[in-house]
Amino acid sequence: MSQQFLALKGRFLPFFISTVLLSTIYPFFLHSKLGIILLHILIIFALIAGINLIKFNRVILLIGGTLGAINIVLTLLSFTFETSWFIQFSWNLGLLSFYLLITGCLLILITQSSEVTLDTILGAVSGYFTLAIAWGMLFHLIEFLSPGSFELPQGSVVRPDIFIYLSQITMASVGYGEIIPVTPLARSATAILGMIGQLYLVVLLGILIGIYHNVVR
Repeated sequence: MSQQFLALKGRFLPFFISTVLLSTIYPFFLHSKLGIILLHILIIFALIAGINLIKFNRVILLIGGTLGAINIVLTLLSFTFETSWFIQFSWNLGLLSFYLLITGCLLILITQSSEVTLDTILGAVSGYFTLAIAWGMLFHLIEFLSPGSFELPQGSVVRPDIFIYLSQITMASVGYGEIIPVTPLARSATAILGMIGQLYLVVLLGILIGIYHNVVR
């Protein structure tokens, strides 16, 4: 494997690390006050890393930077006012908007890549994780606004990590597990994510193969 492929320019790595951590170890932070504090710090780090990705376009940077700054404030407020309906709703909506924007920007950046490197692949994988996080926020919003939209395991606390898990297994096409969409809106959102998840992989693979062939030529 060439050194050129393995070279990490650092463009995607910080965001990749923070996004993977958020997607995988999120639930383990929720059982103590210290864990929740560390989780909020990790979320803020991921937001800053996301803003750093979108410096390629001034308009996008303005929009993304504004969304990111708002989300950083809301992240801090959500820790201080965790029982506030308005703060929690705004935080979910803000994270949904921010991560959808980042997913689109990642696709643009990958398309603009001149070669396929490990850094490019990390960016592609990051897009998959950000889409899962964004849709998890959407699922949480649906349940937040219309309780009972999803059938959850008995005794479950309605938290974002439950719905991030749902979005991950939906994108991986392994079924819903113990979480079932009940209302038409919840079912539609789940079905759309299932299709988008498969299309993302197909489109991304096509983009990477196209870039590789252009380099070989």
